[in-house]
Amino acid sequence: MDGTFRIMIRRPDDLSKNDRREIEELEQSAFNDLEDEIDWSNSEWYVTGKFAERIISIVGVLIRRIRVGKITLEVGGIGGVATHPDYRQRGFSSALLKRAAEFMRDDLQVQFGLLVCDQEKVNFYGRLGWQIVGAEMLFDLHGSKQVFQGITMVLPLGSSPWPEGVIDLCGAPW
Repeated sequence: MDGTFRIMIRRPDDLSKNDRREIEELEQSAFNDLEDEIDWSNSEWYVTGKFAERIISIVGVLIRRIRVGKITLEVGGIGGVATHPDYRQRGFSSALLKRAAEFMRDDLQVQFGLLVCDQEKVNFYGRLGWQIVGAEMLFDLHGSKQVFQGITMVLPLGSSPWPEGVIDLCGAPW
């Protein structure tokens, strides 16, 4: 990667109007074809990658208290991973995901990251240490619990093993 690539972590309210516009454009280009009824959770932080003063890659992060079996735990949620089509396959998303993992471990002090994806992204996340969780995952939609149909992956950030049991996101997915 070129030395002009900069990674920053900021809350949405701390982004400039131009940065918000660039993030919105990236999200629309990456996720506009998704036609589902899910109300996705908003990110509480954005890990952004700027190249030549333009945001070309993003990762959304949030913190959520969830239930796994009979255990309640706090996780760092990863969502909205996107890179501008002209900059893909250069390691930008990988760099942002590594920085997001450090942020979740060191600043948010959570033991696990959690994300959902489709089959075509499993190898990408797997190379970065994410592991598939085979347990059923539930989320809230219009006042009822729904079973998530995608793949759930976790990233251990401490020494604890992922607990056994059904995962309840206790809210909307991210």
